[in-house]
Amino acid sequence: MGKIKVYNLSKLQTADFELFQELQGDFKITTPEKIDKLKTRIVNAGFKYAFQVWKDPEGLLWIIDAHHRRRALKELRDEGYEIPEIPYVLIQARGKKEAVQEIAFANSHYSEINPKAMIFEEYEITEDDLELAELGNFNFSNNLSNSLEVHGDDSGNSKGLDRLTFAGKVVFMTEDEKEALLEVYNNYLNEAATNYGFVNHLLSLE
Repeated sequence: MGKIKVYNLSKLQTADFELFQELQGDFKITTPEKIDKLKTRIVNAGFKYAFQVWKDPEGLLWIIDAHHRRRALKELRDEGYEIPEIPYVLIQARGKKEAVQEIAFANSHYSEINPKAMIFEEYEITEDDLELAELGNFNFSNNLSNSLEVHGDDSGNSKGLDRLTFAGKVVFMTEDEKEALLEVYNNYLNEAATNYGFVNHLLSLE
């Protein structure tokens, strides 16, 4: 079927993707349709994002962020594609429980978090264990006046909201929307190790 192009611009260490161990269980939910979209993207654009993994004392590599990318690569190999070794970044964790906690801070836009995941119960992880992480330094523009008038029926709903400026336009965001954007941005930085291309990345998301 062909060979998948794997990008490793940062010259990270690599390994065959099937050597990476699954850790998240049912923590996130995806669908065959979303995996197919991910596979299509990998075939057309290449594989660009390093796996994030925890290395245990025995040397096994446990996936923190890349579970569904690994699944997509497995299906592509089963379909006949040649998959070169995949770059990976080591994530610090003092043990498997802490590694599981790190999964909660990673974000995959090809799946949704399952609030009933058994993995939290298995490792006795509580909401207090999953305290909010700092999500990087994403600079929102705050140089607009709070008295800025927004015309239209929903103009009153924008008061007090954070503002993001882009190409001369102003986008108002709720706290949930801002947090979601920060998570996507932080995940992009962790995987791509650069700001470059983030706008195109956003535009490619559904």
